Amino acid sequence: MNKSLMRGAVAVTAALGLVFAPATAFADPAPVAGPAAGGTAVSGIVPVSTLSFTQVSAGTYFSAALDSAGNAYTWGWNDDGQLGNNTLGDSLIPAKVPAPVGVKFTQISSGARHVVALGNNGKTYAWGYGDFGQLGNGLTASSSVPVEVTLPAGATFTSIDSGNYYTVARGSNGKTYAWGDNFLGQLGQGDSGSGTNRAVPVEVPLPVGVTLTSFSAGANFVLALGSDTQMYAWGHNVNGQLGDGNPVTSVKNPTVVPFPVGVVFTQVSAGDSHSGAVDAAGNAYTWGNNQYGEIGNGNVGTDYSTPQSVTLPAGVTFSQITTGPYVSEALGSDGKNYAWGSGNYQQLGDGTSDDRPLPTVVQTPTGVTFTQVAIGDQHTVALGSDLKIYTYGEDSNGALGNGPELASIVPDVISDVVATSVLYGANAATALANSDDATWTAVTPAGCGPVDVTVQYRLMDQTLPAEVFPAAFTFGTAAAVTTQPIAGALPAGGGNFAASVAFSGDDAPAVQWQSSVTGADPWTNIAGATSANSALPITNTTFIRAAGTNCYGQVLSASAQVTVAAAVVNPVVPPKPADPVVPPKPADPVVPPKPADPVKPASPPNAGNLLANTGAPVLPLMLSAFALLLIGGATTFLSRPANRSRNSI
Repeated sequence: MNKSLMRGAVAVTAALGLVFAPATAFADPAPVAGPAAGGTAVSGIVPVSTLSFTQVSAGTYFSAALDSAGNAYTWGWNDDGQLGNNTLGDSLIPAKVPAPVGVKFTQISSGARHVVALGNNGKTYAWGYGDFGQLGNGLTASSSVPVEVTLPAGATFTSIDSGNYYTVARGSNGKTYAWGDNFLGQLGQGDSGSGTNRAVPVEVPLPVGVTLTSFSAGANFVLALGSDTQMYAWGHNVNGQLGDGNPVTSVKNPTVVPFPVGVVFTQVSAGDSHSGAVDAAGNAYTWGNNQYGEIGNGNVGTDYSTPQSVTLPAGVTFSQITTGPYVSEALGSDGKNYAWGSGNYQQLGDGTSDDRPLPTVVQTPTGVTFTQVAIGDQHTVALGSDLKIYTYGEDSNGALGNGPELASIVPDVISDVVATSVLYGANAATALANSDDATWTAVTPAGCGPVDVTVQYRLMDQTLPAEVFPAAFTFGTAAAVTTQPIAGALPAGGGNFAASVAFSGDDAPAVQWQSSVTGADPWTNIAGATSANSALPITNTTFIRAAGTNCYGQVLSASAQVTVAAAVVNPVVPPKPADPVVPPKPADPVVPPKPADPVKPASPPNAGNLLANTGAPVLPLMLSAFALLLIGGATTFLSRPANRSRNSI
């Protein structure tokens, strides 16, 4: 790790309220190597923040908090601008409220859909839903940024508490003021109903000489403790939540509510439709609606219009109580938190969704106690002894402030500093998650070789400088030859040579066989020879080698000679000359058929006798006939071919 870079990051983040844990200041993400294909589970350290909180508040599906520097943070539902950040979009994480220039906030309180805050300049600011005049600026319009509340002449406000659509404040002059919705008499002005709202603060009339030392604004009613040690109440009372024993629609003026005999309340809490209080001895009392067991005495379904004792855990007393919609929660003397009532939205924080008619232990983190608790419509916000914010219950619209809209059945810390992205080289890790133990986890992408790891953080909604860990992770390994090719021989004429090589490396090296006539450059790739075990077509003696290539580069095997045997040379035999062409034998001439012998007539008389009879001499006639035959035969002989066989005559 380049420590100079790290020191630079510390210098920048220190200005934003961050320090790095000394033991892990320069620790690289771990592990430091993995396969080129990615998929390695990795983790890293999240910078430790010095950001601490002093107050929490909860509204309808949204929350608010103050840090020790006087900055206000809000998160959750924002349809009416109740987050105060000049938008109307929900925020799943705490976002800083842009305060007026130079102003720090000293107290904050959430109504159903608006927020009121005290400034260190003596002014009071409000933002969010304003239709009932609850922003206190004389208007009945909403605002998504803080606007000044119109203060009474000569007075500033020293404490505030907001109900659904109204706010109650104590002035620096000791008087109590209220403004906003008054439909149920919650402003204590002696009137109620439509048209009685107040868009600027008005004084709440109290008995002469009485000031309010503390007060709690419920949904539509107010409980207060007076300087005369009496409890006062006014507003909505249909469930008996004022505790005066007379459940009516509303009480329009501050009215004394009798304490139980021998009891003096030291703290009171007005909820949605029920109330709570603790006395100096640490006993807890509740009254009003008991639909889900929120009274805490083991009974369910019976409303109470006067204070009832809460059944305390054995050996435990309560120092503070908070009431909200169908839920009660108290801080125990044993350092534990106890909750009871409806578990429908997991607001009891006991790991279940069960209703509890008796106090049950909230599963707080080990070593942490809750010093403040605020109950919203379906969620709870708590301030831990470690000055961090914890939330539990339903996460509608991001009310829990933990990023994804996921309900939590036990308290979950809001991590003020989280890793928002982790890059390995230029590629983002996946499955990034932040843990409550100030670590992040992720899964590496695919990569090659040594790469920088870059972690981007945010502090609440503010992006922090990225932290770069140079060459902190190595993907895969370079290619290497593990088995060299072996030389061999082929018979005359060549053939397919069985070549073999082996490479290691990640990613797996691609193989390409090459050949060279001389064993030196140039080398030529052998077409189609891309397997570690290949049949190489070899016709002449040549050298072969294999190239292995992966994302790191190429490595070459040793060369091996493949010898092809010389061919056997036979003597040349001249070809036998062709036989001469013999002309075809001519066809024999057609011999005319021998004429048929003439029919021999009947034997003539004896020639001798005939000749004798004619008187001609016989011998000369015979000689003449023989001579004619000779002449005719010679003529025929001379007219035939010379090679004619005599036998054919």
